[in-house]
Amino acid sequence: MQYDWYNTQIKQRLRELKSLRDIDDSKEIRIAISACEAQLGYRKPHSKKEPSARDLYLSEYLEFKKYNMIWPDLKKFASLGSKGITFDVEKSKIALEPSQMFEMTHDFFRDATPQKTFEDFLHFYKNRRKDVHFITNSPESLYAESFYLPYYREHFIQMIPRNEFGDLSTLSHEYGHGIQFLNNYCQKWFSRNSLFIEIISTFYEFLTLIHYSHNGEYQEAATMALLDNWEEMKYAAGNINTFLTYTDLMGLNECANKYELVKEIDSFIKEFGPTNIAEISKEDGLISDNIIYVFAASIVCQLLNIYYEDPDKAFYYANKLMMIRPTLSPEEFYEEILNVGIFPNDGFIQFEEHMKRELTRFS
Repeated sequence: MQYDWYNTQIKQRLRELKSLRDIDDSKEIRIAISACEAQLGYRKPHSKKEPSARDLYLSEYLEFKKYNMIWPDLKKFASLGSKGITFDVEKSKIALEPSQMFEMTHDFFRDATPQKTFEDFLHFYKNRRKDVHFITNSPESLYAESFYLPYYREHFIQMIPRNEFGDLSTLSHEYGHGIQFLNNYCQKWFSRNSLFIEIISTFYEFLTLIHYSHNGEYQEAATMALLDNWEEMKYAAGNINTFLTYTDLMGLNECANKYELVKEIDSFIKEFGPTNIAEISKEDGLISDNIIYVFAASIVCQLLNIYYEDPDKAFYYANKLMMIRPTLSPEEFYEEILNVGIFPNDGFIQFEEHMKRELTRFS
């Protein structure tokens, strides 16, 4: 199965690293081995048994609890989204060939990002034929994922194209992860501060569409893809807000232990039924999976507003965000974002108004 390509690359590097460790047991090699083992462990197949409503509520709540400091930001994003502009656009069914996506991604980073960013991109781009894999005819629900391997400074990307113009920005998103880790790699990104791991990549994802909405032959397709991406973020935020509303109704934050959590969840389900949380998870995947993306969008909309006025300033702020130490606690990391001068949701309304004006170019 093509999906196994990803695992195969990582396993091969893991064998090489373990052989190297026999002659050079350096910290860099140990970190790389640990990264490979963690990624392979993460990719172990999960049980296909459908969880009960209680188990689903409980597991989702415990995941949400890790990020309770940003609940107000998530709720505000959902609230702004529900009151904001609805961009009712169709997905652009322009299927780009891999060669086109590579070329256009290259041109975006060359023409629309600082020289240092472009040089970092080229570090990975030169190996695109062996390190990037496009999957076809796969039943997997995966869209795209990537893995940065320290020591080798390699970045593997695999993707199942949806035959939409947004595939291009997804490729830029994954390259954005590589650029971030090339400059500031630490395993704490994955164990402690995964909440913040999508900010930089989402910035490049949206920026790619903004760039092509004003350049080249696909301006309308890029604009529609940008609006569609934004609507997906608002939809995910709505699901998150629904879950947090039920959490408040159940009083889960007042529970002192897991026993009390289960008791309150059972009582709620008995009185009101499983509501629609289970249905949302069945249709759209786990609600908690989208926390990091919605939070990233709440930050990125302000970066993009700055970009419209002063691109250099936007990249200055993005670089400061990228270089925040991932060894900080999540609370400290969040404070550092605020210290940079970027505040979640501050740019939401302005960004929507800008996109509304952009849409008039094609009406």
